[in-house]
Amino acid sequence: MSTSPTTLSADLTSLSAAQANILASSTEMVKRLNEDLKTRYLSAFADYVANMESGGFVPEDRRVAPKPPNAWELAPPNADGFVFYQVGTTPVCGVPPLPSYNGGNPQPNTTPNMIMIGGQNGNTKWFSALKGDTFPSGMTTPPQPDGHTYEKFGAPVGPGWYLQVS
Repeated sequence: MSTSPTTLSADLTSLSAAQANILASSTEMVKRLNEDLKTRYLSAFADYVANMESGGFVPEDRRVAPKPPNAWELAPPNADGFVFYQVGTTPVCGVPPLPSYNGGNPQPNTTPNMIMIGGQNGNTKWFSALKGDTFPSGMTTPPQPDGHTYEKFGAPVGPGWYLQVS
């Protein structure tokens, strides 16, 4: 008397049953392997995007986007009729949109005492200090090309403001 709830049959050990079992296994493996390939590729592509958009220098040979690997596929049946899997000839996924390289952007001005006066703030004697201005706050500028002198005021955000004093 058997304790197994399944009725066993010699039909489950036939060649066609084994071929169907291997085909089902290979089909599932192709699906899982391709999911893993796609996940790994998209992770590598995200690293590439982060480097390109970081603003840091990226060597020329590393500015090329990674290419997606070829997907796994079912192989043709072998001589015994079993279907296994193999690396195919088509990519596992498409290439996402390419980022722009931000490493070529100029670095901020670090020249000391650089006076960079921008536009006037309305109809007042206040002028914005431009990005890259390094003139110290609290100091008065020498006469500028327009003949005026300005006092520099710092700001919690940005390079600050200039007040026309003469």
